[in-house]
Amino acid sequence: MFDTKRLPAIAHELGFTYPPDVLRAVEALADLSGTDEFRAHFPHARLVESADDIAAARVLGLPIQLKPFWLEEQAAHIDYYCFDNHTRGVVVFAVHTVVADWPSIDAFLAWLRQSLA
Repeated sequence: MFDTKRLPAIAHELGFTYPPDVLRAVEALADLSGTDEFRAHFPHARLVESADDIAAARVLGLPIQLKPFWLEEQAAHIDYYCFDNHTRGVVVFAVHTVVADWPSIDAFLAWLRQSLA
């Protein structure tokens, strides 16, 4: 199960805050991460654990309006699940570009729950 306690402190260290709805979504994500279905679908997933995680994404070109909260390690890259400050949605950034998006945090969580069903 994901530990959500460090995420606000990491954001503070980098000079931003996650909106309350993002933190609520991360708590829901943490609850889901404890299930067998989640571990089967996302075996290499974890929350952002340090400012270095976000710095590594910035080196790859992650735009400043994207605030990573969840990482999924792939064989050749990392998928960064991010809150988008401009659209108020969630996007996946990988290999220098956005590869998936949801119009809202609720839509992202609905997709996640459906994926695990």
